[in-house]
Amino acid sequence: MSIISTRPQVKSVVNARVLESVTSIAEVIGCASALSSNLAMICRRASATHSSATIQAVAPLLQNVGHLQQRKLSGIKANAKLSHVEALKTSMLEAIADSPFVVSNPSAIAAPLKTVTAANSIPEITRAGQLLLKEIAKEHNGVLVNSLRLACANAFTKIGFTSIQTMPSTDAKVRLVATNAEGKTLVTEIERDAQQELSISTEIVSGCDSTSQDILDAFDKALEEEGVRASAPVRKETGGVCQLEASRLVQATRKFVRGQAQPASNKSANAGDGAARRSQRLNKRDQQRQRQR
Repeated sequence: MSIISTRPQVKSVVNARVLESVTSIAEVIGCASALSSNLAMICRRASATHSSATIQAVAPLLQNVGHLQQRKLSGIKANAKLSHVEALKTSMLEAIADSPFVVSNPSAIAAPLKTVTAANSIPEITRAGQLLLKEIAKEHNGVLVNSLRLACANAFTKIGFTSIQTMPSTDAKVRLVATNAEGKTLVTEIERDAQQELSISTEIVSGCDSTSQDILDAFDKALEEEGVRASAPVRKETGGVCQLEASRLVQATRKFVRGQAQPASNKSANAGDGAARRSQRLNKRDQQRQRQR
């Protein structure tokens, strides 16, 4: 029996340790020199309110920015003597600052942020805002993926899978392999789709037996204890055919290693057989010589 478990939507991760090394987007925007003093003050106030250790999924945050901007734009136009261009720019930056985005590399945001603050027309602001949000989403998702990776590694250790390796990752996937003392192996892939949604899939590659469901239950529980909030796991039996790309790589590597080892053992056996036959021939020759004497 082989099983794969997928949690198709990661909603958030609680990780105070990761947040110690990142910066809120409100703080990044608040430090921009081109901002008005009022907007800078609003950003600093928003930064102070984003002290939660929860790193939220990026897709809902991106959707919420648009709604926030519309509400703020209406308020700014009603209460401030700004041009429509300046009101649009201010509402966009306020909406972003009010969202709990985090970045690990603030300098990555500097150029697109400068483009927004320098924009002088509605089309320019719209294009610049889209590029800024794209870069923010990339940075935020990087922090979230790193938190998930740490959570998975800690969850593996909690359930006894203490030999943990990180396989080469791609832009869209982070892959972990963990093995316990009995030789059972779990492979986990953290994947990002085109809509910036994250999912976690875990597959048992070797050692599948009646305990497989219990192992996956324990892993899901350990993930919850590590602060991962995600949709309910969806499980299916695979019939022994690996579903994850990382699982197939692990399986192929093991087959290759076994294949390399097999010829060596055959050569050893063949060498032993040859030596035995030579020994028999020598014995026969000695016996014939003795009879001739």
